[in-house]
Amino acid sequence: MNHLTQTPREFSEAELQEIISLYQAGKATRELGEMFKVSKNTISRLLKKQGVEITRSKAQARLNTKKVISMYEDGYTSAQIAKQFGASRQTILQCLKDHGIKIKSRWDYEQK
Repeated sequence: MNHLTQTPREFSEAELQEIISLYQAGKATRELGEMFKVSKNTISRLLKKQGVEITRSKAQARLNTKKVISMYEDGYTSAQIAKQFGASRQTILQCLKDHGIKIKSRWDYEQK
Protein backbone atom coordinates (compact mmCIF):
# COMPACT_ATOMS: atom_id res chain seq x y z
CA MET A 1 0.00 0.00 0.00
CA ASN A 2 1.37 3.38 -0.99
CA HIS A 3 1.08 6.29 1.40
CA LEU A 4 1.44 9.81 0.20
CA THR A 5 3.74 11.92 2.30
CA GLN A 6 4.24 15.60 1.89
CA THR A 7 7.76 16.91 2.02
CA PRO A 8 7.94 20.14 4.00
CA ARG A 9 8.52 23.20 1.81
CA GLU A 10 11.97 24.70 2.21
CA PHE A 11 12.16 28.49 2.12
CA SER A 12 15.21 30.50 1.12
CA GLU A 13 16.43 33.25 3.44
CA ALA A 14 15.08 35.82 0.96
CA GLU A 15 11.64 34.14 1.00
CA LEU A 16 11.63 34.06 4.80
CA GLN A 17 12.41 37.77 4.97
CA GLU A 18 9.74 38.52 2.36
CA ILE A 19 7.12 36.52 4.29
CA ILE A 20 8.00 38.27 7.55
CA SER A 21 7.97 41.68 5.89
CA LEU A 22 4.65 41.10 4.13
CA TYR A 23 3.06 39.74 7.31
CA GLN A 24 4.23 42.73 9.33
CA ALA A 25 2.90 45.03 6.59
CA GLY A 26 -0.57 43.56 7.06
CA LYS A 27 -0.85 40.50 4.81
CA ALA A 28 -2.83 37.66 6.38
CA THR A 29 -1.37 34.17 6.80
CA ARG A 30 -4.03 32.94 4.37
CA GLU A 31 -2.89 35.41 1.71
CA LEU A 32 0.76 34.51 2.25
CA GLY A 33 -0.08 30.82 2.04
CA GLU A 34 -1.73 31.40 -1.32
CA MET A 35 1.26 33.42 -2.56
CA PHE A 36 3.81 30.79 -1.52
CA LYS A 37 1.56 27.78 -2.30
CA VAL A 38 1.46 26.42 1.25
CA SER A 39 -1.21 26.36 3.95
CA LYS A 40 -1.84 29.28 6.28
CA ASN A 41 -0.79 26.95 9.12
CA THR A 42 2.61 26.46 7.46
CA ILE A 43 3.01 30.25 7.31
CA SER A 44 1.98 30.60 10.97
CA ARG A 45 4.48 27.95 12.09
CA LEU A 46 7.20 29.55 10.00
CA LEU A 47 6.55 33.00 11.47
CA LYS A 48 6.47 31.66 15.03
CA LYS A 49 9.74 29.80 14.43
CA GLN A 50 11.24 33.11 13.29
CA GLY A 51 10.07 34.79 16.50
CA VAL A 52 7.27 36.82 14.91
CA GLU A 53 4.21 37.34 17.09
CA ILE A 54 1.08 36.08 15.39
CA THR A 55 -2.03 38.22 15.79
CA ARG A 56 -5.47 36.69 15.83
CA SER A 57 -6.73 38.08 12.56
CA LYS A 58 -5.10 40.59 10.26
CA ALA A 59 -8.28 40.63 8.17
CA GLN A 60 -10.39 41.56 11.18
CA ALA A 61 -7.96 44.30 12.17
CA ARG A 62 -8.42 45.90 8.72
CA LEU A 63 -12.22 46.00 8.95
CA ASN A 64 -14.18 49.16 9.45
CA THR A 65 -16.09 47.77 12.43
CA LYS A 66 -18.72 50.54 12.53
CA LYS A 67 -19.49 50.01 8.83
CA VAL A 68 -19.69 46.21 9.26
CA ILE A 69 -22.13 46.56 12.17
CA SER A 70 -24.18 49.21 10.34
CA MET A 71 -24.47 47.05 7.21
CA TYR A 72 -25.44 44.01 9.27
CA GLU A 73 -28.09 45.97 11.15
CA ASP A 74 -29.38 47.31 7.79
CA GLY A 75 -30.08 43.73 6.70
CA TYR A 76 -26.98 42.76 4.74
CA THR A 77 -25.88 39.15 5.21
CA SER A 78 -22.44 38.28 6.53
CA ALA A 79 -21.60 36.90 3.07
CA GLN A 80 -22.55 40.19 1.39
CA ILE A 81 -20.50 42.18 3.90
CA ALA A 82 -17.55 39.81 3.50
CA LYS A 83 -17.60 40.32 -0.26
CA GLN A 84 -17.72 44.11 0.20
CA PHE A 85 -14.63 44.06 2.47
CA GLY A 86 -12.73 41.27 0.72
CA ALA A 87 -12.83 39.21 3.92
CA SER A 88 -14.18 35.77 4.80
CA ARG A 89 -17.68 35.29 6.16
CA GLN A 90 -16.13 33.86 9.35
CA THR A 91 -14.09 37.06 9.83
CA ILE A 92 -17.26 39.17 9.58
CA LEU A 93 -19.16 36.92 12.00
CA GLN A 94 -16.29 37.00 14.50
CA CYS A 95 -16.13 40.79 14.28
CA LEU A 96 -19.86 41.02 14.98
CA LYS A 97 -19.67 38.56 17.89
CA ASP A 98 -16.68 40.40 19.36
CA HIS A 99 -18.81 43.56 19.45
CA GLY A 100 -21.83 41.94 21.08
CA ILE A 101 -23.99 41.76 17.98
CA LYS A 102 -26.53 38.89 17.97
CA ILE A 103 -25.97 36.73 14.92
CA LYS A 104 -29.10 36.26 12.82
CA SER A 105 -30.24 32.96 11.42
CA ARG A 106 -31.11 32.81 7.75
CA TRP A 107 -34.77 32.91 8.81
CA ASP A 108 -34.28 36.37 10.34
CA TYR A 109 -33.83 37.95 6.90
CA GLU A 110 -36.81 39.21 4.97
CA GLN A 111 -37.33 37.39 1.69
CA LYS A 112 -36.71 39.91 -1.06
